[in-house]
Amino acid sequence: MRHCLRRNGGTADAFRPTALWARPMAPNQEVTTLKAWSIDPIPVEDMATLDGIFLERVRCSPLRIAYRWFDRVLGGWRQMTWAEMGHEVARWRQALGGEELQPGDRVALQLRNCPEWVIFDQAALSLGLVTVPLYTDDRADNAAEILRDAGVKLLLMQDASRRKRLAHRISMAKILRRVLLLDGNEESKRLAVEDRRLAVVLKWLPASGPDWPRRTADPNGLASIVYTSGTTGRPKGVMLHHRGLCNLVLAQTRAFRVTPEIAVRLSIALGSSAESWLGHQAAYDLWELEQHPDNARVVPLFAATSAASASA
Repeated sequence: MRHCLRRNGGTADAFRPTALWARPMAPNQEVTTLKAWSIDPIPVEDMATLDGIFLERVRCSPLRIAYRWFDRVLGGWRQMTWAEMGHEVARWRQALGGEELQPGDRVALQLRNCPEWVIFDQAALSLGLVTVPLYTDDRADNAAEILRDAGVKLLLMQDASRRKRLAHRISMAKILRRVLLLDGNEESKRLAVEDRRLAVVLKWLPASGPDWPRRTADPNGLASIVYTSGTTGRPKGVMLHHRGLCNLVLAQTRAFRVTPEIAVRLSIALGSSAESWLGHQAAYDLWELEQHPDNARVVPLFAATSAASASA
């Protein structure tokens, strides 16, 4: 399929792609069905980068639900619209812009699955930076090797406890200019006073940021470096470019019969595989069914066809 979809953002109701999941379709039928659902297909060539896809989605569907996640503190599901995500990305872009980073510089993040993961990633990509994800509970020597090998200049961490594990290694990483702590508890604030390279995100972020134009970027430009776990030696980095990741989004659109606004969440550049995202979505659907059992209905499903057979 050579088109990514746009849809108007006049309502806030969540999209449920039942019709696209219900049965396999021939390629020509698929295109007809998707065009009927979509107001204005966007050629793939117009979406050169992941941040370009994100910005277009914010523009076209500002009131639609972008992300849902389970809040462990509140014990329930929360959600954000694309407009809200765009507002948060603008704040992070503004703050990152004050760190004297240049396009191509590496910035790392060591977070649990949360909206800030995506927000930081999109803000960094929109500035031409290269994101380097770290395992949240990786060994200190592995994390330190990744920071050194990638030449990371800014690191976003979950909390003070994770920073303590890497404190000695971080002190030796001379190229690392800034360490951000997402959790703004008293311990984090105390550490920020002791270490001038450390900042608490809540204090570091501005209240808002300006809208940003879509950047002119090379689709072959580097987007992210993902490292192996290092079980058989030093971690090894895999360089992922925007073009390849955009192709992955489009492939997932076809394979899973979902729209690109959902498929972009499956990208490994956003920190999760297609399988883990589908498991997360299934958990939400089961929870919602428990809350509203009267809305349940049976839809017959068929085995998914491979991309090769679908295009035959």
